[in-house]
Amino acid sequence: MGAARAETLTMRDGNAAFADLLYHTGMRRTEGAGLLTFEVPNGEFSSRLVRGRVPAALSKGRPQRGRVMYLDRPTQESIEAYVTGAREVEVRSGQASGRYESDKAGLIVEGMSRARGVPDKVLSSREA
Repeated sequence: MGAARAETLTMRDGNAAFADLLYHTGMRRTEGAGLLTFEVPNGEFSSRLVRGRVPAALSKGRPQRGRVMYLDRPTQESIEAYVTGAREVEVRSGQASGRYESDKAGLIVEGMSRARGVPDKVLSSREA
């Protein structure tokens, strides 16, 4: 498979996962674009939907606490397939080429707390 074809497939997987996230959760584009991978709900699907929260920093309507969102299993599987498949390949390619070395202000997630399975607070620092 040619490099251009592989890049097209990677972009399509990412676009489809992003579109699924926005459509099925009712999130706004800016909310979905700012969401970190660990903020995507991945809890137990004892019912048809799993509860999550749009972080307060991204939420337009609820700046104090964020907004509640609900995610269905097929959408979560689409996102997980992209993150563990095509995106992982792209990240490794970028690491091998040194693309991330020029980012002097890299953000490192050091820890996270959850309230009822939903990410609540994130402890992060800037790369030195």
